[in-house]
Amino acid sequence: MLGAMMPIEPGALVVVLLYGAALYVVLRVSPRLSATVRAPAPWWRNVRFWASFVAIAQIVVYALFS
Repeated sequence: MLGAMMPIEPGALVVVLLYGAALYVVLRVSPRLSATVRAPAPWWRNVRFWASFVAIAQIVVYALFS
């Protein structure tokens, strides 16, 4: 049931925080390190988009199933 909240395990919280940190690096730090990442590209070829998508999907999975 969605109304009943299950407690979040500490290990899952650590994993979610690590994926959040990885997402921060992908979105904020990587464009400053590489000129190729700063070059405009269509969304389906944008590495930052796909890395962000994967990180967010993993955060959701860990948050829901931990």
